[in-house]
Amino acid sequence: HRLNAPGSEFRCFVCQGQLVAVSQRDTTASFPFLRDPEAQAQVLGKVGDFLRDTVAPAFPLRTFAMDVYIDVPPRRRVWLVDLAPWGPTTDPLLFQWDSPPLDTPEQQWDETASGVVNPVFRFVEDESQCRMKKEVYHQFPQELIELGTTDGAIEKLVQRVEQQLSGS
Repeated sequence: HRLNAPGSEFRCFVCQGQLVAVSQRDTTASFPFLRDPEAQAQVLGKVGDFLRDTVAPAFPLRTFAMDVYIDVPPRRRVWLVDLAPWGPTTDPLLFQWDSPPLDTPEQQWDETASGVVNPVFRFVEDESQCRMKKEVYHQFPQELIELGTTDGAIEKLVQRVEQQLSGS
């Protein structure tokens, strides 16, 4: 299935069978429609229904993360994109593993008085909160790449740095 509605993919955190948190998946952009509380409620409702009706009966684990895509209206069908382990090996996106609600002990989700958990929904509220793409963190600065295109440029740079560090 082709994902063609920007801002319609979400990372969902499920603990002891309860949907506890949902994060916008693409943290490099702000999607104004996600600011609408009604849109947020629809996302949480669709994901909760999908978890209860489709994922939980077929998936043996009760604590995990899943990425889902929600079709554009009017269909609004939910698609499972990926399943991931609960914990630091999975990017928490707009959450932190050592902060609520992800740091809550698993038994607490089993012991909720009403049996109902109100999941936390997080999204990029405006452009100032956008994060860089992960690929950018692993790239060399353009200036360094350009230095490497001339013979001996990197060696000259290293010599200059060594001279400055040694004080000569």
